[in-house]
Amino acid sequence: MKAGLIKAWWHEPFSLWLPGKVRYKPDFMIEYQPGEGSLEIVEVKGCWIKNRRDGMTRLKVAAALFPCFVWRLVYRTNGGGWNGEYL
Repeated sequence: MKAGLIKAWWHEPFSLWLPGKVRYKPDFMIEYQPGEGSLEIVEVKGCWIKNRRDGMTRLKVAAALFPCFVWRLVYRTNGGGWNGEYL
């Protein structure tokens, strides 16, 4: 965790155009204090049964095309909690 180390954050900061004219708009971008890491893109998914495959595909393609960011997926678990993983 990097609690207390956030310098700034933005909600839906920009759109990325992926191959095939597909647009991907990340949920959040986080900038940490100097010396604490790079810019991090965070994708948040609640209960996302519908369009799950499309959302994951866009996220993975964006992460592969833009390695200048740290990419993280945060998602809702079946038990009602939250889980996260870095790509």
